[in-house]
Amino acid sequence: MSTPATFETSGDTNRPEYFEKYENLAFTRDDDGVLVLRFHTNGGRLVFTGQTHSDFTAALEEMSLDHENKALVITGTGDAFIDQIDGLTLGQIFKPAVWEKIRVEGAKVLQRLLDLPMPVVGVANGPATVHSEYLLLRPEPATMSVIVEPLVREDADLVASENPLAEGLERLPVRPTTLVMFGGTGDLAHRKLLPALYNLAHDGALPERFRLVGVARSDHPHEDFRQMARESIMRFSRREPDPDVLDGLIADIRPSVTTSSR
Repeated sequence: MSTPATFETSGDTNRPEYFEKYENLAFTRDDDGVLVLRFHTNGGRLVFTGQTHSDFTAALEEMSLDHENKALVITGTGDAFIDQIDGLTLGQIFKPAVWEKIRVEGAKVLQRLLDLPMPVVGVANGPATVHSEYLLLRPEPATMSVIVEPLVREDADLVASENPLAEGLERLPVRPTTLVMFGGTGDLAHRKLLPALYNLAHDGALPERFRLVGVARSDHPHEDFRQMARESIMRFSRREPDPDVLDGLIADIRPSVTTSSR
């Protein structure tokens, strides 16, 4: 029989050891069990590094095992969520072993976000041009909401329609958006990303003017890619697709699947 996970604390019995463990992750938790994870570099705006990538992967597992966490808020520091990356810290990504490590960590992050046993609120406190998917993926059956507004006070209500943390916040208008999906014909896109996009469309959370750009190594006729996307959504969506919503999303997939070169 396995032993339940326990967490060592330092000082405050409500403050697990992992709160102080990761260089670019700051944690706070209130008396109601609402955990706030804030990305930062030396207390300021985050510069995303290879270490951040590895640490976030490990931290998600520790957060999920800590039963004191009742809800999670993910946000950044200053006037950006994540918009800077130090590419050199990722290592020699042209080497297969290095790239495979990054790929595996990235896949674990996505799966662990989906598997979190708590409601999640993503607060886009500014531009999210690096790893914006951290704000978009939602666990089931819990709800992830994305709030495009900085927190103005420590006790601000973080809200969205199905989340008790979010009551009362109006949804802000979203500018026309183009989403570039690398590996658009891959397994992750078919099983997770395309169905997640459909569910955002179903909830009315996509901008009115939206375009999806799929990037793949092999060339596909545009209609073939649209059909693959439709079949993936119908198979893997967490809810039965509404034909009108699905048709609208598929129509937003423009002639934009391109062949990447190495």
